[in-house]
Amino acid sequence: GVEAGDVQALEGGRLVLYYTGRGTGPREGRSAIGVAESADGLRWTRGADNPILIGRGWERGSVNAPAVFFDAARKSWRLFYHAAWLAGAADLSEI
Repeated sequence: GVEAGDVQALEGGRLVLYYTGRGTGPREGRSAIGVAESADGLRWTRGADNPILIGRGWERGSVNAPAVFFDAARKSWRLFYHAAWLAGAADLSEI
């Protein structure tokens, strides 16, 4: 399933959704962060590279609750998320 999403409106009206997805198979019960795009906010297409972030190391196998914003000082999009009762951050160009 999908939960805890954050939608960003980009130039040209394109919408990008960063969301928490629950794993199946070998990742059963673990969460990861995925991305989907939409032109109208009703029909969404999942990203080909999903999940874009999975829990590793200190994150103990799960990441969730994405929040994305543009960091003008860094001139890049930043992703904040929860994992193992802690908060993490990543530059979207690096994941």
